[in-house]
Amino acid sequence: MSLQISIELSDKDLDYFRAALNQAQSDYAHLSDQQVIAKASSLLESQAGTEQPEFVTSRFANLRVLVEMLEDSEWQIPADHAEDVIAALRYFAEPKDLIPDDIPVFGFLDDAIMVDLVSQGLEAEIDAFREFCTFRTAEETRHTGSDVSREDWLAAKRMELHSRMRHRRRSRGRRGRGPRGTGFSLF
Repeated sequence: MSLQISIELSDKDLDYFRAALNQAQSDYAHLSDQQVIAKASSLLESQAGTEQPEFVTSRFANLRVLVEMLEDSEWQIPADHAEDVIAALRYFAEPKDLIPDDIPVFGFLDDAIMVDLVSQGLEAEIDAFREFCTFRTAEETRHTGSDVSREDWLAAKRMELHSRMRHRRRSRGRRGRGPRGTGFSLF
């Protein structure tokens, strides 16, 4: 038997999460990109060893994608997009949790909510990276023994996806800024 619980976040609730994200960006601005990535990876590792509800594990999969897109040398995320991802990950560097992580079942609930909100703000980047990874895997077997170099076919796909991300960002820009600017909007 499963039980479905819905949580509706009011504007005031969302303001809390926005403020927490903005505060983390300020508090941890001194951390290098590599330190932020390492700390977010550490959070993922601490969560991985525990039994968590599907709600949490599915959201943490998006957090893992954010880390992977920064670490993937073949993806070559554009600098402005990387800055947004790093800005979002700063929250996970040393989160001042609403719910302490060591509370069984519920400890990562607030982190999962933040991942969900951040993922909405970075949806174009996440979608493009996932498509790139799927493409790369499929093309590896297709191009075995081909005269076309790996870098050539990856570069073509990367260019297409980066262009799509810029277009989506411009469209999103009319509705609100991304994670790093003032007036941060999660949507």
